Amino acid sequence: MSEDSIYRGLVATVRPDGTGKRLLTKARFLNYLPAWSPDGTKIAYVSNRDGNYEIFVMDRDGSNKVRLTETDDPTSNSSPVWSPDGTKIAFSRSVGDPAAHQIFVMNADGTEPTQLTFEVEKSYGPSWSPDGSKIAFTSTREAARYHLFVMDADGANVRRVSVLDADHVYGYAWSPSGDCIVYSASAAGPPRLDLDVYAVEVDSLTTRPFTRQEGHEASPDW
Repeated sequence: MSEDSIYRGLVATVRPDGTGKRLLTKARFLNYLPAWSPDGTKIAYVSNRDGNYEIFVMDRDGSNKVRLTETDDPTSNSSPVWSPDGTKIAFSRSVGDPAAHQIFVMNADGTEPTQLTFEVEKSYGPSWSPDGSKIAFTSTREAARYHLFVMDADGANVRRVSVLDADHVYGYAWSPSGDCIVYSASAAGPPRLDLDVYAVEVDSLTTRPFTRQEGHEASPDW
């Protein structure tokens, strides 16, 4: 396998039954992390088609590709997610150190990009609450480990909601009611492959496990 083929990626759509696969991007570039707009008409994604990792948006059939972010190498943009009303996109962007990302939000047309997190530590993976009032994300701001945090949609009132002394929090998702977040985390201690699934009530921080060291249980969703 050539080096070029390692770094190529495609965005495609397929019906739930596995039929009707349609390629939306070209294999000459790395295209990844697609995210549907709430109304299903557009797809945001990350691509290096212009040489740097930028966020693009296209129609659901792959037409009308538009670049939303304008940054200089080695800055990279990642993890685009639409607000529930479809007017904004939250994303991660490297600031200073290419490996140190912060959370940003911009209008759905790419205007007014605004930085929401500012700590030296890394912050990744924004996720909107169902009502659009809050954003969950992971950060190393309180330790070398990634923990789960929640903030207001304007970046105010940041607080940690993963109360376990876990090595790292991985995939996470809001409940449809917005009062709970389900996530996967590794047990405290030396790095390990075992991940368990937990749910935390955002207000009370009451946490309960769904799995108990049954294996690699990652990226839960509702």
